[in-house]
Amino acid sequence: MNLSMIGNYLRSKWSKGLSGNRADVTTKDIRLLSCFGDSTGISVCPGLRPSEKKRGKFICGECGCGDKSDTILNTNDGEYGKLDHPYVVCPRKMPGFSNYETDKKDERKVLIEVSIGADILRNKELVNPTPPEVPVEPEAPTEKKGCSKCEAARKAREAAGEKTTGGGSCPKCEERRKRLEEKRAATEAKGEVFEDNGVSQVDRHRPKDQDDIIARARRIVEERRKKNQGM
Repeated sequence: MNLSMIGNYLRSKWSKGLSGNRADVTTKDIRLLSCFGDSTGISVCPGLRPSEKKRGKFICGECGCGDKSDTILNTNDGEYGKLDHPYVVCPRKMPGFSNYETDKKDERKVLIEVSIGADILRNKELVNPTPPEVPVEPEAPTEKKGCSKCEAARKAREAAGEKTTGGGSCPKCEERRKRLEEKRAATEAKGEVFEDNGVSQVDRHRPKDQDDIIARARRIVEERRKKNQGM
């Protein structure tokens, strides 16, 4: 059973629901006609196969659903078979099924359509019930990543074959952040300027004096000139 077949099977199960929803009586009659034909001019479907588990029962040998109790096509009263599902597909896209499509080149399908009649064929809910959408599971929330250095280190460990957990955060960075916040609050409470590693947080963003920059540049040039003269 490929992915498409699995999807169709699940749609059928979802359509049944917990309360055992059933297809309309007319819809099931159309499906039986598509599968078993009639006693006159419509032959049985070439894909019909006898069940190996239940004598006298038949299954579809082309849909890939297998030979199980809920895939039996001709069920007794009170039983729930494949054709009872509100939504079910047919490999040959015959009338009564959720993927029904007309095909003038398919003589057997045309005979079935003529037997059903134009009035019923125009009733989409009876002859071509729409399959429900596959429910989409919500995506799991992504974990917050830590600092770029920790994330890079985590990826490096994974590349080396080590097992890692969580995002890129690490306890050490989190502990340091908390210590800095506590230190900042204590320092500011005293009316002082908080410093991290001896550098004032204010000085980090304060523009340097232009005269100091020029003087430093002149000093470096003078030192280089003296060094060149001594060579």
